[in-house]
Amino acid sequence: MIIKNDTIFDDVIIIDDVIPTSYQDHLANTISGDAFPWYWQKEVVSYNSSFIKIINDNWIPIYGFSHLFYCKPINQQSSYYDMILPMVLMACEAGD
Repeated sequence: MIIKNDTIFDDVIIIDDVIPTSYQDHLANTISGDAFPWYWQKEVVSYNSSFIKIINDNWIPIYGFSHLFYCKPINQQSSYYDMILPMVLMACEAGD
């Protein structure tokens, strides 16, 4: 089932049961494991100025950890890219 949200995130589409549970478990175990590389980012969220006003008039950058699986502008892949690619393909196919 595809559900379109009616919120400020109205471009988000929820597609139930696209990713098999065993694959979800594998991804969760891998990215929460001690060997998975997380990288510190000074700002992990970036919004346009009109959206910032909606969220908070006193906007401050949000810091945290991230992992970039693929960067198109420089065609760089994480060593975990092949693990995440099937999920991306399943989601794209289900959204058609």
